[in-house]
Amino acid sequence: MEIPAYQPFYIHSLAELRAEIARLDLGIPLDENLTPLAQPVSIGNRQAPNRFCAQPIAGGDAQPDGSPSPLTRRRYRRYAEGRFGLIWLELTAIGSAGKPGLLCLSENTVAAFREMVTEMRAAAVDKPIIVIQLASAETNLIVQAAKLAKEAGFDGVDLQCPREAL
Repeated sequence: MEIPAYQPFYIHSLAELRAEIARLDLGIPLDENLTPLAQPVSIGNRQAPNRFCAQPIAGGDAQPDGSPSPLTRRRYRRYAEGRFGLIWLELTAIGSAGKPGLLCLSENTVAAFREMVTEMRAAAVDKPIIVIQLASAETNLIVQAAKLAKEAGFDGVDLQCPREAL
């Protein structure tokens, strides 16, 4: 199977997408009826207003202490305004900020995260589920960070346990 080298987005219609799927012999089914994506879906004991999810990669624009910067806050506020049913906050370190630009949840930054989640909820037309992806090589910090995430107003956490320090 030949996958083209990087190029700007080159598929502009459903017919072109079908042709590319056939050319690559992927066997991916397509449905022209997109109305199910607008239906609510239960996730645990919560209900997302639709099936659209914003799951961005790290923006690298956190404050030096790991708190959300104005750019970070604007990005997530826009996801909320965009009516995503599930908003997944990018990889966030636990404890002290390790790498410049990396979000970091700690006792020192929880208030800034709470403010951002509050802004997101105020900007949302529907009530999205907001999840934070927490990462730490030290597993004993995860429970404490999950409590901080709850305090900040997140609906859930996604845990990442990297093999190396962040």
